[in-house]
Formats: sequence, C-alpha cells, structure tokens
Amino acid sequence: MKNSVAWALIPALLALAGCSAPTKIFSESAEGLDVTGYQTFYFVPLPSNPGPEVKHAELVKRLAPLVQTQVRDVMLAKGFSPATSAESADLVVLMHGDLTPKSTVLIDQSFRPNPFAEAPIGRHTPGVVHRDDYHEGRLIVEVHDVAADRMVWVAWLERRVDKGETLDSTRIATNVGRLLQRLPGRE
Repeated sequence: MKNSVAWALIPALLALAGCSAPTKIFSESAEGLDVTGYQTFYFVPLPSNPGPEVKHAELVKRLAPLVQTQVRDVMLAKGFSPATSAESADLVVLMHGDLTPKSTVLIDQSFRPNPFAEAPIGRHTPGVVHRDDYHEGRLIVEVHDVAADRMVWVAWLERRVDKGETLDSTRIATNVGRLLQRLPGRE
C-alpha cells in the first residue's frame, strides 16, 4: 500500500470536523453478509512517516489515532476481538480518505425594479459572478474478509469543508461512530 493512500486520511478527517455542512453517510454490504462467522479484526497500519506528496501530514499524525481508536471501540462493541496480525484476523479494516478541491460559480441574476435604489442587505449586485471555493472531504472505512480475499462491507462519510474550519475531536469521533453503526455486529 502506498504511503499516499493511507496518509490521504487527512481530507477525511477535515471533512468530519466542521459544524456548518451536513455529513452524508453511505454504506454497502456484500450480498448475504453474515458476520456471525467472523471473530477477529486487524487494522491495515498507517505509515509512520508521510511521504512528501502528503499535504497536512502533521494533522494526519495528530488525528488518525483518534479515528482509529473510534473504529476500534465500535468493532469491540459489536463483538469483534482484535487480532495480532492480518494473517491471523478474520477481517482486515482499511481506513483512507481524500479531500477534493471544488468551486461553485454563481451569477447573480437578481432584478431590482429601481436600479438606483440600494440593494437590500445580503443581496449581491445583479450580473456579478460569485465564486465559492471549498473542499469535499471523504472518509472511507473498508472491511475485508481475509480468507475469501474480498471486501464485505464499506462505508463512507462525505462533507463540504469550508476554508478556515476548525477541527473538533468530539465531532470527528461522533461521526465515525455514526458511520460504523451501519456495520452489522456479531451479537
């Protein structure tokens, strides 16, 4: 696994952090998934040092353990036990994410009956182009069946991340917990 894939977790962490945009949660299971036969799980380890291509590496180092701890806690609560290696595990958990730059361009086409009157507060000048730059963040959690060598469950969060948002550890943990509630439990 390339360092850039695992260290790409930063965008997802950013996506989970803010308060202003709603978090969208999605999940998919393998057809006929029955988790009662699985007992153990193991995390695909994150690289200890990010490569030069990774943006916000210090933030990843700080927040990745928080996300991994939340995933671990939910897996334990659902009846799975941690394994000591990927080879001895029934399930392997992979976390990754991305942060995609986006822009929205709007042309204000509002019409004022009296062009000499001042525009109401909060209104833009007609015909003016407004550009809104932001990022779309995504955190993906994949669960793979080691023996069958296939993905059995995947879930992801998507969220708009505005400039200047601050990170909130509690919100990150809550959203990761919400995401993992969709994973079927052993009990």
